[in-house]
Amino acid sequence: MHADAMERDSSDHKHCALTHTLRRPIAYHGILYKRVHLPQSGNNPLDWLLQNTTHDFHVQHSKKRLGNREGFALLDTQEENMEKVLRELLEIRGQIETLQTQNATLEKKNTVLEKDTAALQNDLSTSRKVHIGVRHGVLEERRISNRAGVRKDRETTSIRNEIADGGDIIGDIKTIQYAQEQQLPYVAEYKEDFQKVYRVSFDEALTQAPSYPPEAIRAFDILASVSELYAWQARDQQGRREILEKQATKIIKAALSTEKNQLQARFGNGGDLRVGFNEMVGLFMAGR
Repeated sequence: MHADAMERDSSDHKHCALTHTLRRPIAYHGILYKRVHLPQSGNNPLDWLLQNTTHDFHVQHSKKRLGNREGFALLDTQEENMEKVLRELLEIRGQIETLQTQNATLEKKNTVLEKDTAALQNDLSTSRKVHIGVRHGVLEERRISNRAGVRKDRETTSIRNEIADGGDIIGDIKTIQYAQEQQLPYVAEYKEDFQKVYRVSFDEALTQAPSYPPEAIRAFDILASVSELYAWQARDQQGRREILEKQATKIIKAALSTEKNQLQARFGNGGDLRVGFNEMVGLFMAGR
């Protein structure tokens, strides 16, 4: 009896030790519990545990029972951050879709603009060709008129004179350049006549005139017009013509002798060339 009692005490002691071991907290961000059935009498508790225990752990989710408030607070913060990132990603996705729609619209508009630009360039090219053709006729008229012994077609000359509508220093520069590029005849004569009518050499005008203010260009054109157009050759126009030639020549000389960055100011309000320019334009328009 004494031996049996000792054996039972030993078994109970092992059982209590095993139970105490199974209820020990495990560091899994909480306390893990395993519910087991006691081994039958005569079985080794350790062998029974190794052979029959399951892997079914029940995690208690109560913060009080887990005793790990900091861990769950961290999880809550991470969840909030993930939700925030998700919202931001959804917003970015919406913005991308909007941009894609806008881009598609812009591509359509760009296609239309490209077609319009091509059409305008074609029209501009045609207009330039027509303009060069007209000014080439003027260059020919000058060449014929300024040289003795050259046969003159009075009717053709009159038509060209009226179509040209006077001087056009920029147009004549471009036309002479075109004649040079195409290796047309009489380029040297065109340049010589250019200097006579505009009072400046072709080479100087080529580099200077395109940067002149509109007022200076207008003076060049008026000077050429009053010396070439038939309307200004009549006797009753002689007085006006002489005044216009003097006014235009004064402005041209000022343009040739003034720094480019100062020339526009001389034509501005209060500038010394402004009054003379206005008088020249007014007299020219009245005499046409």
